[in-house]
Amino acid sequence: MHDTMPMRIGNRALLGCLLPSLNRRAQSRCRQRPSQASRPTLVMLCIFLLVVAISVWARAEAVQRWSADQIAAAAVALSPISRQVLLEGQTEPSYSGRFAGTAGERYNLKDDGVYACALCALPLYDSEHKFVSGTGWPSFYDAYDRVHVSHVISRSTPGHTEVVCSRCGGHLGHAFPDRAPPALARKLADEGKTSYLEPFCFTRHCVNAAALRFVPRAAASSLR
Repeated sequence: MHDTMPMRIGNRALLGCLLPSLNRRAQSRCRQRPSQASRPTLVMLCIFLLVVAISVWARAEAVQRWSADQIAAAAVALSPISRQVLLEGQTEPSYSGRFAGTAGERYNLKDDGVYACALCALPLYDSEHKFVSGTGWPSFYDAYDRVHVSHVISRSTPGHTEVVCSRCGGHLGHAFPDRAPPALARKLADEGKTSYLEPFCFTRHCVNAAALRFVPRAAASSLR
């Protein structure tokens, strides 16, 4: 009798030490397993992300990149300054730019129409979004279609964001986080476009005139 008592007490003590440890492990495994109720939510989230990814891919595919041969063939018709800007990434002097084309409209043109790439004719900006920035270069607060204008890290000016044509890759200018000038801010507020006035939501596209060709509204429907 006296020999078995210590053994029984030892077993009880051992179980008392092991049970809390086993309980903690079981709780840990339960926490790691997603509950049955959360699985439909995860499935819906995955479906949503897949739809978004497909939508972005489809819009990107809507602008087919030109080949090097296509770019070279179209570049023959460019003026020297347009070639320097679009193909070499140079910047025209401020307050001097003229849009590509026989008319050669100045940078501060206010006519109604669409501004297309001077190289591949992809519509890039609308006169509706053009404003006077005081920089001496044509300035826009949005693109004709945001898929048509790509933002890349500047090749020549570190820390700047370069805007390029999504079809031919031609250099257009730079994009800067900015604030709408007072006159434009009032116009946007009157038109109900207050989202552009939110903090960090206004971007100024500072574009070289030589990279663009102005197309009057009546003829803009032919642009693709």
